[in-house]
Amino acid sequence: MFSNLGPWEILFLLSPIWAIGGYFLPTIIALVKKKHSFKLVLINLLLGWTIIGWFYALFLALKKNN
Repeated sequence: MFSNLGPWEILFLLSPIWAIGGYFLPTIIALVKKKHSFKLVLINLLLGWTIIGWFYALFLALKKNN
């Protein structure tokens, strides 16, 4: 089925996966670091589309716990 696709078509088909992964990168980092913060997930989900909200969620994900 996909054997006759070229590299640009494959890249085009995979681009939504990369975009969603990039959008939820702070949440993914928090889950890997075992920081289950509901606040972080909400900020990423609701404000991640703004650059400031995404960077704030990334900051929370990378911040060390006290």
